[in-house]
Amino acid sequence: MVKSKKKKEKTADFNKVKFKVGKHKPRGGNVTDTSFRTATINISAQLEVRNVPTNKRNLSLKDLLNQVNHYNATIRHEAMLGMLDLFQSHPKVMHEQLSVWIPKVFERLSDTDSVVRHSLFICVKYAMNIFEENEIVPFYKIMIAYICCGMTHINEGVQLDSLNILDILLTKFPEAFIPFWKKVLTNFMDLISKQSSKQTSASQSVRGTKVKTKGREMNTVVGGKLSSVKGREQILEKLYKMLKVMLTYQQSLLKKNEKCDCIDETVCVSETVETNIRICKYTIKIPEIAYTDFESWLENNDGGERIGAKSKEFDNIYHLVAIVLPVLINCWVEYDPGQLVSGFIDSNSLSSLLPGMKATIDTLDALLNLLWLSTHERDRDDFIKSNIGTFREFYVHFVQLFFLPMQNSRSMTNNHSSSDPLKQFYIEFNFVIARIICNLLLSSQCVLDIKQQEKCINKLGLFITDALQLKINGNDFVSQLIILVESVFLLKTKQSKSPEKNQPDKEAFDILIILKEMINIFSRVQFDSSWKIALLQFFSRIMHKEKDDQFLEKNKCDYILVSFVDLVVDNLCMLPSGLAYCNLVQECVKFIKDFFIIGNINEKTRVFTIEALTKFTEPNGGLFVHASSVTQMTAIELVYGLFEVPLNLLKNLTSLCNDNRISIVLKKYIISVLSLCIKKKSPSIRIEEYISFIISVVTGYSFLQLQSINVSSHLSWCTLTILEDEPKEPLLDFAIDQLKQIDGYMNLYSVLIIPIERLLLTLQSIPLSTAKGLIKLLLNLSSWQSDFGDSKNQEEPVNDQVANLVSSVLLYSLSDTFKSEIARSNKFDKDFQLLSESISLLRINKSLCCHIIKKWIQIIKDNKTNLKCVESIIEVLLSLLEESKLRDAMRDLKTDFVSVDRFYYEVPALLKPTKLLQLLAMHVSLL
Repeated sequence: MVKSKKKKEKTADFNKVKFKVGKHKPRGGNVTDTSFRTATINISAQLEVRNVPTNKRNLSLKDLLNQVNHYNATIRHEAMLGMLDLFQSHPKVMHEQLSVWIPKVFERLSDTDSVVRHSLFICVKYAMNIFEENEIVPFYKIMIAYICCGMTHINEGVQLDSLNILDILLTKFPEAFIPFWKKVLTNFMDLISKQSSKQTSASQSVRGTKVKTKGREMNTVVGGKLSSVKGREQILEKLYKMLKVMLTYQQSLLKKNEKCDCIDETVCVSETVETNIRICKYTIKIPEIAYTDFESWLENNDGGERIGAKSKEFDNIYHLVAIVLPVLINCWVEYDPGQLVSGFIDSNSLSSLLPGMKATIDTLDALLNLLWLSTHERDRDDFIKSNIGTFREFYVHFVQLFFLPMQNSRSMTNNHSSSDPLKQFYIEFNFVIARIICNLLLSSQCVLDIKQQEKCINKLGLFITDALQLKINGNDFVSQLIILVESVFLLKTKQSKSPEKNQPDKEAFDILIILKEMINIFSRVQFDSSWKIALLQFFSRIMHKEKDDQFLEKNKCDYILVSFVDLVVDNLCMLPSGLAYCNLVQECVKFIKDFFIIGNINEKTRVFTIEALTKFTEPNGGLFVHASSVTQMTAIELVYGLFEVPLNLLKNLTSLCNDNRISIVLKKYIISVLSLCIKKKSPSIRIEEYISFIISVVTGYSFLQLQSINVSSHLSWCTLTILEDEPKEPLLDFAIDQLKQIDGYMNLYSVLIIPIERLLLTLQSIPLSTAKGLIKLLLNLSSWQSDFGDSKNQEEPVNDQVANLVSSVLLYSLSDTFKSEIARSNKFDKDFQLLSESISLLRINKSLCCHIIKKWIQIIKDNKTNLKCVESIIEVLLSLLEESKLRDAMRDLKTDFVSVDRFYYEVPALLKPTKLLQLLAMHVSLL
């Protein structure tokens, strides 16, 4: 029994599980349950805190630069954007670590991933917009090197994106690009065309003769980005921008050369090369000496050039034109320009081609403008002769299309607005080709024969007439059209004087018709139109060149100019006051002045102009007060050109000299010009009118202004009251100096005393500044007459009005009692100049001194009971008796002084100024 029990236990431990068909396999007892779920945890940044600047992801510049070269394109893309974030949050890092990150970032310009290149473009654009030129110039060479590598990359996307980076540099730092244009140009040409083993030409035959050009063929890769319309357009736009930068730089150099002297101010010297320094005898500025160090010596002598040699950035401009011009012609031919004049235009296809055609025209314009600005006429003519085939192809493919209809095109029948891209392209094309034709015809005669030249000149004239009739707006087009008109006039004159002139063409244009159309435009356009100023400047140049007989016959030119000046004067009268400060007013006044100096003026125009000038200079309502200082001076210069200055105009000028809105410089200019008018061989202003003008300037007020402040005095014994006013601007000395320039100025006392008397006769009160001016004027007039030994002023009867003026001034200056009576302000208490000039006038004019003292003594006699009156006069007399300069005159009046004491024998003591009378008696006894 025991054995059987043990056997049963063993079988229970190792019992085999039997599987049944259709049932699931049971799970094992030790199987782990894996049905649980967990959340993903991403750690984007470490918790470590660093002192270096980091971006939002806590990555420093070093970390980002390491990721820039990562094998994963996404990491490189995020590194570029992270760098942008770092620069935005920490601009200081961008500036301080410039030498570190620029090479690393620009190295990715050749990245094959377009997303990385786009993020690089965003980062570089942001940085370049912040940098100053002096910061980025040291790294410009590195950036250009990477850009050139990108332009020569096998990937076409890299090539096009390199142009976008180049565009950033050209926009922000154009001048720094100039030394590298040769390297970039070669790569530009490789993008558009490729070198060919055989010579080709866009048109294999010109008038039956094969003309070969440089051996380059256009890149035509099927499905390639560079060969596509948009790719070609992008390349041409960047090429145009590069040429535009070069052209702008050359224009700035020419402007600097026009302003500076031909002698260099800076002289470079070295220890090895003898340098001659020229210092002119009458030089104002001694040349600066610049010592060159060893590094600059090596740099300057790298190409075998001497120290101090001028940099010639555009030495290979002929090579540039010889390479680029044939390529541009081939690009133009690919666009099929014949459809522009065929009359059957496919608007769908043309809309996609127009941007590329425009880029071609703009590039051509910049290229040839650069040729004309950077080269000498003789060398340029030789270059054109050596490349005659290229220029004749230009004539075939461009000039023969000129000029495209700007109004009658079928695609523009329903829309004549300037926003129409086709119409805008037609206008730009016509202007570019017209400028090139003018430059070619004026500088070189080898491209076209006589018949072709006449045909081109007639086309130019018809185009100008059409453009004037359409009245094309825009500052650029207007100025270009004006330049074209002058060039065509010169060509027409040159053609008329040519010995090989053909029979006159029936379709030839008339210069007078163009001029009349320009005058009509001036009369029709608004005041703010760009045509106004452009036409004024054009006719001004015509007027100056008319004497040289360059444009028109004498009688025809006079007729045109007279009709135009009448129109200008009429426009000047109608201008609103709000436009007084604009350039249009300045140009109108300048043109009228030049016409009066140069042109032949008829009586009608002269009268019309004088009326307009009188209206222009009115203080109230005229444009003169609100105009610019240049316009104001030009208008005053016009006064000098008049044969006769009318009285109304002179009154306006007088009022302007007393107007606080006019500057002191301009007031002096008015006085100077009127002084010159009286010195002319045939004076345009009478001496009496000029003297009245000077008196008004000296008084500081016009006659009407003096009348408005004329109030009667409350002191019956004082006939002229002095009113305090603000000091006037110092015009007295200048006006009196101008009087001294008149012939016979020493005899002006007898002439000026009459209008001064008339003025004072109408006044009962006078401003202090007016009294100062009149006293100073009388002092100078008396001094001039006395210096030349003429004592007529002492022998003639003394003017009572002048005596009243001097009497009031002395009372105002010397008597404390009188000051309290008139309540004089303390701020004018010490006016020593007025007192000194009054006493000097009495010293020179003794008869005036005697007359005033006798008059005062008579007033004392008549008002002996008026204590204030007597005290005021005796205080002045005591001060005069103390003046050593007046002792001789006072000695002659001793008996008159003694009689004063007799007046008070019967006057009560309370009404008698006892102390003053005693002082007066003591001073008289000392005479």
